[in-house]
Amino acid sequence: MKEAIWSGEITVSGSVMKDISFQFNANTKTVEWKGEILRLPGLHHTFVLNKPLDVICSRLNKQERALGKRSVFNLLRGTVGDSIYDRLLTVGRLDEQTTGLLLLTTDGHLVHDIASPEKHIKKTYAVELDRELQTEDMKLLSAGVTIELEVDGVFTAFTTSPAEVSVNDQG
Repeated sequence: MKEAIWSGEITVSGSVMKDISFQFNANTKTVEWKGEILRLPGLHHTFVLNKPLDVICSRLNKQERALGKRSVFNLLRGTVGDSIYDRLLTVGRLDEQTTGLLLLTTDGHLVHDIASPEKHIKKTYAVELDRELQTEDMKLLSAGVTIELEVDGVFTAFTTSPAEVSVNDQG
């Protein structure tokens, strides 16, 4: 491998790399040898979690910690090694007031392959209502819903993709 590096056959994110001591994060940089992408074998871990209610799907910031919020990442603290814990990413996210299946992984490519809109992976959500679903509700969901997202005090309008809506009367 040293010879390949010294001879300029290795690129890191498109730049020729000739320094064998160069360090980088293999999860965020693309390494190629003679045009072929190289991947580290067997170093990724993926976990399936039934996300509990009142738990958020991001790492806690200072304000969230002060408010006593809980994170899916904290649920895994101590159950996996620090080198795995520090690299964990969620595959998508569920709202704080939502329960359900959530994947956490150290594989950034897996996150992209599943969560990227251009991959067109269908997601299914089961919702329990405290009232009967009206025809108008179904039409709105089927067309996509515009919601306001707030990040750091800035509000932005976001329109969801159209949804397939079906009713399962098991109440």
